[in-house]
Amino acid sequence: MAFNGTEGSFITLTAGAAMTETFRNTFLGNGRTRKAVFFGKDKLLDILNQTDCVGIRCYFGGVVTTVDPKSSVIDFSLVLVGATANENDMLGEMDKILDDGVPCPAQCGVSNALNPSTLANL
Repeated sequence: MAFNGTEGSFITLTAGAAMTETFRNTFLGNGRTRKAVFFGKDKLLDILNQTDCVGIRCYFGGVVTTVDPKSSVIDFSLVLVGATANENDMLGEMDKILDDGVPCPAQCGVSNALNPSTLANL
């Protein structure tokens, strides 16, 4: 089935809070602290404004974080790429692939249902 640019569903804050809580309870700890990644509007629009792009596919990735001189942990990240109506990633030499978003923590914003203050500085 082809993509048409309307994929995805808006959810309630309650549903989103439950999902982020499940993620935190399941995956954080043992040195892993990253619970969100921020990408700027301009970078997202750079992807979306590419010819034939109908949306963005987000791949889960891992980034090595040094805990101390003798140990490191793989923390979570996202890799974003444009996708076409025929469901293919846009991977040409001139296409945009986005990474290096701003991690939370350290830049998380104020406490809210998706980002409770008890976890703001994990």
